[in-house]
Amino acid sequence: MNRTINLDKTQRDGEQRAAFRNAVDEMGMTFTDSSSFERAFSRTKQAASRNGAVTGAQLQAIVDEAESGMEIFRGVADTFR
Repeated sequence: MNRTINLDKTQRDGEQRAAFRNAVDEMGMTFTDSSSFERAFSRTKQAASRNGAVTGAQLQAIVDEAESGMEIFRGVADTFR
């Protein structure tokens, strides 16, 4: 899906969460618990802040990463770059 999500910095947190939840729902993705939702939302906000928007493929990767818990290794990998 060629979905793009833009989390505008001028939006309130609740509006950003609603936009994120809507994009995730439209793509048919689900979360097993609230902590994986929070991790994915936080990473999506970071990516949108850096890039201006997040593509559907990026969103899918972020959600998959949050669900699997693999983001714990991101800091270790970034140390060696």
